Amino acid sequence: MNTNKTFKLFKYIFGSYFILLIYSSIMGKPLLNEYTFISKLLIDEYLFIMSLLIIYDLIKFKGVCRYQKKF
Repeated sequence: MNTNKTFKLFKYIFGSYFILLIYSSIMGKPLLNEYTFISKLLIDEYLFIMSLLIIYDLIKFKGVCRYQKKF
């Protein structure tokens, strides 16, 4: 497997998990129970963060491809 693709896969899985850990430690247990999206589990926030990372990479890739076509 290509190392760049492997890095992106690990970034989506473990990077979003690390961001979720920081988010939940800042919020604390009482605020996490009060401000939940759908369920008490943090899977909703995890999927949201993962989708934001994927969208960021797609926008960045599209900008790089557009920049390379000009020259």
